[in-house]
Amino acid sequence: MGPNDETTPYLKQAYTLEMEYNNDTNPNLNPHTILKKTQTHMSGTVTSVGVI
Repeated sequence: MGPNDETTPYLKQAYTLEMEYNNDTNPNLNPHTILKKTQTHMSGTVTSVGVI
């Protein structure tokens, strides 16, 4: 059970994840190397339960 799960206001959360990969075609490099990763977590309160 997390914060604000049983009574109003309820906790609403959303996440974003952006990743940038190495697209190098050099066979000596891993072409799936993550160059940049940005993760954002947003939260706030709402008065009713609904679809995100």
